[in-house]
Amino acid sequence: MPMKLRLPIIFAAVLVLAAAVYVAVSLALSPAGAQALLSLPGQRRDFTLIPATELPSTQADLFGTVIEKRDNSLMLRPIAKTAGQENNPPVELVLAAGTKVFLDTTSDRTGTIVNGMLQQTLETLDPNNIAPNDTIVAWGQRRGDRLTAEVVVDERNH
Repeated sequence: MPMKLRLPIIFAAVLVLAAAVYVAVSLALSPAGAQALLSLPGQRRDFTLIPATELPSTQADLFGTVIEKRDNSLMLRPIAKTAGQENNPPVELVLAAGTKVFLDTTSDRTGTIVNGMLQQTLETLDPNNIAPNDTIVAWGQRRGDRLTAEVVVDERNH
């Protein structure tokens, strides 16, 4: 192959590979992350979330990923908020009869961002519809490695 053709072919191959990596990373991220990466320049990507009125005003007691379902309990792997907490032991999340369970339906694509603020929206969720790998935020009474939930939000879309 002549030297004049070799360099443009290599350059084109590198560009195609870079585009493929970009698309793969975008798809691997959460929908919100993918939306931010794929949005056009000049589109708004940042906003402040106004918590739904159904949620407690205090900070959540547990934030984690469902690793197992058992009867009225979910085993969660807490998500580390700071470095050095990657190997947190699982926490049992007990869903009592009075536990309020919601699905976070907030979307920056369909919601209206006003003055940099987006209202969080929730729907009631049947606890049986919570699945492994869902991301859960919970408020309740914690004793050791068990939290009896008062309010649970499934953030599977985020």
